[in-house]
Amino acid sequence: MLKGLAILIPTLSLIVLGANPQAHKAKQGQANQQTSSPVAPLPAQKGDGARLQATTDQHVQADVRVISSPGKDRYDIASFGAGVILAIVGIAGIVVGVCTLLFIKEQAIEMRRQRAEMRRQRIVMRSTLSSIKEQTIQLERQVTASHDGLRAWIGVTVSQIEDNSPFATLHRRLAHWTLNNYGQTPAFIKSVSMANAAFDPDDQRWKVPRQPREVYGFLGASRNENNLLELSGDALVQFEQGQRIWRVVVRIEYDDAFGKSHETMASFHYHLPRSTGDPLKEGFYQDHDPTTNYNR
Repeated sequence: MLKGLAILIPTLSLIVLGANPQAHKAKQGQANQQTSSPVAPLPAQKGDGARLQATTDQHVQADVRVISSPGKDRYDIASFGAGVILAIVGIAGIVVGVCTLLFIKEQAIEMRRQRAEMRRQRIVMRSTLSSIKEQTIQLERQVTASHDGLRAWIGVTVSQIEDNSPFATLHRRLAHWTLNNYGQTPAFIKSVSMANAAFDPDDQRWKVPRQPREVYGFLGASRNENNLLELSGDALVQFEQGQRIWRVVVRIEYDDAFGKSHETMASFHYHLPRSTGDPLKEGFYQDHDPTTNYNR
């Protein structure tokens, strides 16, 4: 805007000043014509017409010398100065335009460089983010492995015991089941579910222990806890006759020291040899059914 005004004002000045000298010269010419003295008319001379015609047709050779040129007035000087100023302004405008173009070009180059740099930084950030995610996954795996190595692991064992009590004459069999913490940190026992009975061979209800019993107790690392079992009455008679199978099923719900919940289930059956050639000894054996034997 300012550059346009700077060019417009000298142009208008030049037009005005250029018009004034023309008017001034016209007025000066009219004044010269008005102020010139009148010339008296010359009387016509009668002479030889042929002689005058011959004299007129002759070539006249003469040297013309300019004594002095007419002086320039202030209007001429103003016109010349305005032309010079306009030329300077035009040159300055061209220079400013060229400089502006060069500056815009430099800005465009700089913007391209910045865009390329931003693209490179974005690639670096993506790579860094991917590396951080990978490190986080590795750290989570390490933490999980560390927790798995340190957390409580509850296991169950069942074994028969001899009845040496004063009531040994009663017809019964005794056993105890043991909670074992094989881990390196304590376990918080929340509930215990259990099934202890003589089941028919085709009866699958033993796989579902009865309603869990809330315990709320701690079992320290590398510690165990014993609990008594008993089979007596008709169930024992049917078991010893081979009609039923003595089964013990235990399910434990507990939390480890890291606040994670776990569950352990174990099932056992009592093997009673039917002949002297039976390779298995009498006692409790753990089943191989993965649905009733797990620790998770």
